[in-house]
Amino acid sequence: MKSFDTECSKDYLKNLLSWDREKCLQIANSYLEKKPSIKDLYEYVFKPALYEVGKLWETNKISVADEHMATAITEGILNQLFEQLISDERTDKTVIVACVEDEKHQVGIKMVGDIFESLGWDSYFLGSGVPLKELTKFIDKLKPDMLAISLSVYHNYSNWLCCSIMENFYYLYGYKYCYYEYR
Repeated sequence: MKSFDTECSKDYLKNLLSWDREKCLQIANSYLEKKPSIKDLYEYVFKPALYEVGKLWETNKISVADEHMATAITEGILNQLFEQLISDERTDKTVIVACVEDEKHQVGIKMVGDIFESLGWDSYFLGSGVPLKELTKFIDKLKPDMLAISLSVYHNYSNWLCCSIMENFYYLYGYKYCYYEYR
């Protein structure tokens, strides 16, 4: 099945780069017909295609506008698929998912929030560039079971909240946290 995943991801990438929203949606829906797992769609089709978009941008092979269009197309598809992934079996767990301050790349953390929803959690997606003060207030108000923070651009590493929010989150609510670098 891995070759099926790879072919779908390559086809999805090709159509992202030609800005063909309809074809990208068709690829996603066809994938789900053959392999009904949104988690697999995210992991084996969207993620590799978007990583390649990032590499193409980093090497000046595509423009910022092209990268933004690929992201917008993918986020649109995520929104269209959202109803399909919500689990009927709900937990009493909540998660806040957000990007560090100044981080503009939110599609990855949105997919993380969607997966939590598919597992029955209530996921609060705050999106990109959440100011530290506002995030702290939101955490205090909601008192979630988990906090998922994302950054994708190296210069935002200094904005990572481990030193402030994450340590305070642990002491305030008694939850454990971990650092995981994906690339």
